Amino acid sequence: MKTVTFLSLFFLSAAYGNAQLVTLAPAANPEPQEYYVDVTLQDDFIDRGKEHSIRYAMSVTYLSADEEDKTFRIQLDRLSDVFVDSKQSNLNVAYNLSVHTSGVIFPMLADVSVEDGKIKDIVNFAEIQLRWEKLKKELSKTYTGDGLEEFFRLNDVAFSEQRDMTERLQNDCFFQFFFSDIYGTYQPDIGEDADYYIPFIYSLEKPVRYAGKRVLRRNRTVTDGNIYVEAWGYYADERSRTDLKWEERSPYYKGEMPEGDFRIHYFLDNKYHTIASILVATNLEIDRQKKLSVHISGNYEGRGKIKWQQTKLIQSSDKEKIYIPKNIFEGENEDIINQLNPLIKASFVNAPVRKHEGIKVW
Repeated sequence: MKTVTFLSLFFLSAAYGNAQLVTLAPAANPEPQEYYVDVTLQDDFIDRGKEHSIRYAMSVTYLSADEEDKTFRIQLDRLSDVFVDSKQSNLNVAYNLSVHTSGVIFPMLADVSVEDGKIKDIVNFAEIQLRWEKLKKELSKTYTGDGLEEFFRLNDVAFSEQRDMTERLQNDCFFQFFFSDIYGTYQPDIGEDADYYIPFIYSLEKPVRYAGKRVLRRNRTVTDGNIYVEAWGYYADERSRTDLKWEERSPYYKGEMPEGDFRIHYFLDNKYHTIASILVATNLEIDRQKKLSVHISGNYEGRGKIKWQQTKLIQSSDKEKIYIPKNIFEGENEDIINQLNPLIKASFVNAPVRKHEGIKVW
């Protein structure tokens, strides 16, 4: 069982005889930490194994720590445009709408629990809601159509309650892996049980559960002197292959279970215990294989890899508004769109009234 403390890294040998325990907890650091985020998606069934990449820059500032509440406060900012397959997101209307919508959550002030690493409270949630209302007015000047109205409705739901928005953000690769349960006390080189919820199929309301082990490697040295925590495991969700095909939130259909595994490497700053970089590789086999890899690298690695500029809103070339049909969010782009804006699911925009009627193409 892990215990939580805000003390700096220390060693305790009395509790387990000669075994040393290592406690990790983040410390306040006034310097913003810049990260280069690279998400790679591959689906052997839908897109014949073609890889798609999403890249952008983030900033995280560790402002303070509350020992009594067992939380630390951070500020999150998105620093750049979002690039899809190395192209700016404003080259595609669906991508552009998604990026602008998810962008209203930044800057975000949040209190994060040390016990499970998840966001406990979004301090400036009311401010984020106001940004969304302002963006809707701006989008309405340029766009029109059934797809836009449904897009607004679904995002209104996402921004209506803080709890809903926090849960939906777990479908975003950066939020899912950056805010994970890595703090506490470890016995080096001894694995402990750990669950991970991986946003593999972005049209699912609930990410896929994987179970495995997490361990702090005592004798593993890295060139920059960072602390190294490794995690690995296998598919452990209760949903069957059919459940995932039908995008069920909980087990419904009996049948063959999917196969999959994951491996995650966390590198933490040796002084502040803040995240220096994260490497994720995972796969899921339903009918054919889906693969996901995530690289979140610190400022010493990320500079120069992308252009540090903000996303521009696509404007109409004439006085007519751009019509947004519902099918703009359909097809092979769904996984990308759902990652660009995890607050809603692209498939929900086109969801039939009766989900189980007829045959669904997977």
